[in-house]
Amino acid sequence: MYGLDGTYNSAVAFILGYDCGNGSLFLAGFREWLVVKYGEGDNLGWPTLVKLLAHVDGQGLLYDAGVDALVVDTLFQLLDEFLEQRDEYGGLVKIFDRYLAWLKSQEWFRSETLE
Repeated sequence: MYGLDGTYNSAVAFILGYDCGNGSLFLAGFREWLVVKYGEGDNLGWPTLVKLLAHVDGQGLLYDAGVDALVVDTLFQLLDEFLEQRDEYGGLVKIFDRYLAWLKSQEWFRSETLE
């Protein structure tokens, strides 16, 4: 694919560009879905959450093409899974409902932050 060199950084840049070109709707709910899937990381962006779900600490991505390929594969597997769930009837609402339930279950969460 034009512009992709197989690295995780180029895949992230491509997907972010695609999302921006589509009014930021393509990735709507993706970070929240990943937070629920990982069970933590509400303070992280989706690129870091994908690395964590691939069981990579991020350091190896700078040096190891095999690790980079693993994270790219994980990214596209997660995107496929997310898009399948999101595209179901009421899928995006369900994703945000699960995220809100996850938020409310956290001991650090204060409900007045929603008001």
